[in-house]
Amino acid sequence: MLPAERQAKIMALLEANGSVSVHELSALLAVSEMTIHRDLQQLAQLGRL
Repeated sequence: MLPAERQAKIMALLEANGSVSVHELSALLAVSEMTIHRDLQQLAQLGRL
């Protein structure tokens, strides 16, 4: 899955649930927690979080 696709799914999960843990995102998207951290950092830099 491309980072942009994964980040879109992260945003959809956040919008649907209000909050979700890094651990939950990692399990749901089948990627490492470090990958989730990088995606969240990039989303924050883009002003989406």
